[in-house]
Amino acid sequence: MAKIDKAGIYIDVQHLMRIVYKAQFEMDKKDRCVIYPTMMQLILDMLSHFCLSFCTENKLEHLDIMIAKFQAFKPMLRFCIEEKMFKKELTINSLRERVVKIEEGIAKWRKYLKESRQDQGLNGQGRTL
Repeated sequence: MAKIDKAGIYIDVQHLMRIVYKAQFEMDKKDRCVIYPTMMQLILDMLSHFCLSFCTENKLEHLDIMIAKFQAFKPMLRFCIEEKMFKKELTINSLRERVVKIEEGIAKWRKYLKESRQDQGLNGQGRTL
């Protein structure tokens, strides 16, 4: 995986994972045992599909799956915030900021992949100068 560890989405999702890991300790035990594993699994799925969107032929398909996992994660996060499962405002703000960064990164990456696919479709072999 060439430079995936420097990709913004990859770094942002890893940061999200770290924040969620730390946030679990602010949750009541009854909430933590139900919510945390699901949130972490969605994050891991996001990471794996981003990696596949970075280094396979089916880039857009894997990115779409990543987006679906992300869209499943967001209502869970919203539910946790609305139910006041996280005790610290700093945690909530960190989570929200990271979600926004990931959304921006996904939009840029998707746009790039779509443009790249269109360029390849022009002559079957990519751009020529």
